[in-house]
Amino acid sequence: MENLNCKYQHILIAGDGKLVVSLSICFLRAGQQVTILNTSSVNLLAPIKTHLADLENEGKRVSIQALNIIKSFGGPNQYDIAIGITNEVIAEKTWLLNQLESHLDDDVLIAINTESIALSTLQNKVKHPERLIGANWVEPAHTTYFLEIITNQLTNKQLVAGFFDTAKLHWKKDPY
Repeated sequence: MENLNCKYQHILIAGDGKLVVSLSICFLRAGQQVTILNTSSVNLLAPIKTHLADLENEGKRVSIQALNIIKSFGGPNQYDIAIGITNEVIAEKTWLLNQLESHLDDDVLIAINTESIALSTLQNKVKHPERLIGANWVEPAHTTYFLEIITNQLTNKQLVAGFFDTAKLHWKKDPY
């Protein structure tokens, strides 16, 4: 079920772990197409199905049909936004950001979790710093309202406004 009122129809989540799983549930619930780029050997499908079963037991049916899990980039770029989830290590974040930038159109917003690394430090590592924002979530993301959005003077304010509105209206977040 596609949510035509939403700015972001197809979301790429790059990473692995619990946060990637719960973010995918959050976005699937909003009616968005979700692709997870998971280069590790971690099986994300089993915990996703567990969360979906829990939601169904609560009377909330969410389809897994809009979910795709990939191991590498391939095919045409179809993403409206990319969200990177890494450990708090500059080298990991830089590697992922470089991968995303080399495979995404230049106007696609990239959000990355960052708690102790300044956004400006990460922006210095990318070609298009204006499209990079920090986004910190609380796990499980599909059951909490928390979303911290980190921007600075380099950030494209229109991209941030679209992200903020989508978070509030479709992901049921209380972003700040």
